[in-house]
Amino acid sequence: MRTRPPSASRRGSALLVCLAVVLLLAVVIVAFLSQAQLNRQTENSGAARTKAEILARSGLDYAVSRLIAEITDPANSEKVADGVYRPLSGEKMRPAPQLQRAAVNLRMVHVPGLLKQSIAAFDPAASAVNTATADKSGRSVGPKRWNAPMFYFSQPQFTSAAQVPDWIYFSADGPSRSAPVLGRIAFNIYEIDGLLDVNVAGYPVQLNGDIDAINSLKATVAGADVKKISRYISYLDQSLVDNRSRGSVRSEAYVSSVRENTNGFLAPAPGDTHFLSRLDLVRYAITFGFKAGAANQLDTNAMAFVTAWSRSLDAPSWNPPAPGEANLFAPAIRRTSDVTITDYLLDGRTRTQKWKKGDAVAARRFPLSRIGWFDHASSDNRARAIRQFFGLDPMPDGTWKYFDVRIRTLDELRTADREPNFFELLKAGIASGSLGRALPSGQGRLSADRDGDKDLQVLRIGASIIDAATAGNEPTIIAFEPSVDRTRFACGVKDLPYLYAVRFRQIVKTDATGTVERIDQFALPILVNPHASPATPEARQATRPAVRMRMIGTIENPVADAGGATGSPLESRFPKSAPDDPQSLGNRILEVDPAAFRTPSPITSRQPPDAAPMPPDFAGTYRGFWLATGAVGGDIVANAPGGRANFNRFNLVLEYWNGRSWIIYDALVGDGREDPAAGLGETVEVEFASTTEKNPKPDDASFTGAGTWYLVKPDPRTNRWGPLRGQTASRPTEVPGEPVDAATSAIRLEEGPSGNLPDVADPDGKKRKDDLAIAGGLGHGQTSMGKLLSNEQPELRNSLPLRPYCTVAELGCVFRDQPWKTLDFATAVSADAALLDYFTINESGPDGVVAGKLNLNAAGSTLDALLSQAALEIGHSAVLGAVTGIADAIGPDLMSPADLPGEIPTNPSAKTKAQQEAAIRALGTAGQTRTWNFFIDLIAQSGKLQPGSTELTDFFSEGESRFWMHVAIDRFTGRVIGSQVEAYQE
Repeated sequence: MRTRPPSASRRGSALLVCLAVVLLLAVVIVAFLSQAQLNRQTENSGAARTKAEILARSGLDYAVSRLIAEITDPANSEKVADGVYRPLSGEKMRPAPQLQRAAVNLRMVHVPGLLKQSIAAFDPAASAVNTATADKSGRSVGPKRWNAPMFYFSQPQFTSAAQVPDWIYFSADGPSRSAPVLGRIAFNIYEIDGLLDVNVAGYPVQLNGDIDAINSLKATVAGADVKKISRYISYLDQSLVDNRSRGSVRSEAYVSSVRENTNGFLAPAPGDTHFLSRLDLVRYAITFGFKAGAANQLDTNAMAFVTAWSRSLDAPSWNPPAPGEANLFAPAIRRTSDVTITDYLLDGRTRTQKWKKGDAVAARRFPLSRIGWFDHASSDNRARAIRQFFGLDPMPDGTWKYFDVRIRTLDELRTADREPNFFELLKAGIASGSLGRALPSGQGRLSADRDGDKDLQVLRIGASIIDAATAGNEPTIIAFEPSVDRTRFACGVKDLPYLYAVRFRQIVKTDATGTVERIDQFALPILVNPHASPATPEARQATRPAVRMRMIGTIENPVADAGGATGSPLESRFPKSAPDDPQSLGNRILEVDPAAFRTPSPITSRQPPDAAPMPPDFAGTYRGFWLATGAVGGDIVANAPGGRANFNRFNLVLEYWNGRSWIIYDALVGDGREDPAAGLGETVEVEFASTTEKNPKPDDASFTGAGTWYLVKPDPRTNRWGPLRGQTASRPTEVPGEPVDAATSAIRLEEGPSGNLPDVADPDGKKRKDDLAIAGGLGHGQTSMGKLLSNEQPELRNSLPLRPYCTVAELGCVFRDQPWKTLDFATAVSADAALLDYFTINESGPDGVVAGKLNLNAAGSTLDALLSQAALEIGHSAVLGAVTGIADAIGPDLMSPADLPGEIPTNPSAKTKAQQEAAIRALGTAGQTRTWNFFIDLIAQSGKLQPGSTELTDFFSEGESRFWMHVAIDRFTGRVIGSQVEAYQE
């Protein structure tokens, strides 16, 4: 069979099909190759971005390392322990500015936080290639891009290429100024220590005008007046605070949420919110800041003075000018082993705290809020907490016992399995040379050994700190056993009467013809409550326990020297105590009105009935101890007779009833128990001045007059240095409306310490002012005491708040167990200023890291916000006036808050010590100096140099990444205590 050949049309169709298949294959191949190329480019781009991101994160670590190197540099710091670096001077407390020359003026005028840039002055590895210089791909980072964090006011921060940073190039081995390179970084570093943390700062609108509430927040920047955020800007509206704290504002729990915070303000209160990053804050400002009158307005000019992140280490950094056994540079005292303890929180929670070998012994400040355990309802944790935090064990009679034979120093606690307790930190913070002042001779020698016990004085101060912050008026009593054969007692100070003096008076009764009928000798106690009338609501509502006075000891050989003759014996009404009467009870007790005696006065018949009667025919109102009596005949000559008696173990004590026992809280000598064991001594002779009464029923005037002898305490609250002998020079002047004894200050001391009381040198030789001298230079000695005791100037008396402390500097109301001195935060020579550094108000987190404290060395004008609305007095509504001058006088070289009293200018218009300390109360707790806070704005570019080139200007960028980093560094160890990194997408 013959086959027909294919036609031409069929051959053409096949060709077309083949061509179509070839074309399709070509398209597929081209598409594949194109996709492969695109994927390669995408992968290269992704790889470049990944390299840039890795470089950026490494660059942040590198920038931080450069900041730490400034701390460890021997030119700036002395290495005092392993990993601890003490600044060589106050000026080294702050990091040094290192900027482009053209940026220096920018920092001074518009960008106060701009601190460092990636330039050769900060890092020798930095190149001379400015980020505004375009690379070979045409990419540059000019001024506008560097403005993104918005740390400026009045105008954009960067406006020219000469102001922006330079590139730091990196090779595989690290920073390099030569080829080959893998990429480059550049950064600006801002100092944000002095910026208000908007997550903590400011109080809601509803507190406007509520001075008490505002000042209860002054321990943190929550008490900052955001309307005064800086004198250089126009506005930061309080509604921003309302928006941030909407939960606590709506529930009216804002103040309590601040005061009861225990997490260091690192997280918001329930129902509240936080700005999470700088970018959050920038977006908020852009959204609301350009709309005048907009709700939640944040003026963009305020962005130079606020931050959304801050951290500080709430730990002491005081550098004592005279280091000794007790006063040490705390950061250098390190633990020798690991320690684990339990924190007891007042809300009932517990948490575990761990410290490692090499950590500081004083790793965090002591929160004064822990004093609340003494007012806390009984619970299992109460006893544990008070033992752990205060070293006190409860006694059956309601008093306390210190658990150790002495108060340990920080150095002794290196090996301890606990943290320092309240009293140990007091001892560390109070200048040792200011404690233990005792008299070497005179009547005061009877208590010289006790007065010289520094630990006992610290315990007394500590008990008074507790008492000023706790409800009610039952003093804290602490037993202390420094040796097996001795127990001493430290008593706190409450709003109660205290024994000021005991008057020894002899009354000679005559008949109408002048014939002596009887001679009686008396000890008449003079009491005074030296505190101002209660100022705070808590103090006004505080109840007072029942109080009584008791006489201890005997009187022997009482004699009336009638007419100048000697040897006219009198009958003692107090024979020696019987063995079954060890407490000398019976007719040796006088009931005392605990709410009376705002001026010096004897106990009167207006008090409840007493068990120590006066003579039956005594018609006056005064009550005292009727010591001796006897009939002596004969005429009285012109000169009134005198008298004498020997006292054995004589003492007067004041006691309060705590519901279980009568507890001694004040005494004429010692602590009223067995220290000193002899009271006034076995054979102490007392002289009596006399008055003659022809009226058969003598009145109270019989007890006054020239020449009356006294035993006087230099300050009613303490018998330190005493009792001292004194005598009235003339009849005291009556104060209208007050008892005739209101001016008992007319007593002239016959013996005492050298110099005018209480202006005497401390053991370290320094003379430190008393409260009245601090108040306004009113002088010292008896004149000053007279002004106070006579109530001539009642505003000079200090107040006891009897409520939790608002700021650490409120400790300035606490009696120091030295005549007419409270803890001093007003003078440059203060021995107590370091308490501002060792103590705080709120509990911090377990690691001691907190948010929201201003660095006093860097804050500048933002301190105005803390000072604004600060109470002029504790418990009063008057506030500080002009604050600008105060803020301008501070820093920038403070080593710790302890340096503040030497920086605050004296207020010539201040009328009281409390007014002189007003600025310290506003700044001392909310401020810090130890931690450096930075914001790092870093841009990283991955890439390489053009082939064959070694010039850094021939860089070809391939990928870019930008990060913002907040970082906090401990100035004394160089340790990073906190950081936050956020990626910035443009």
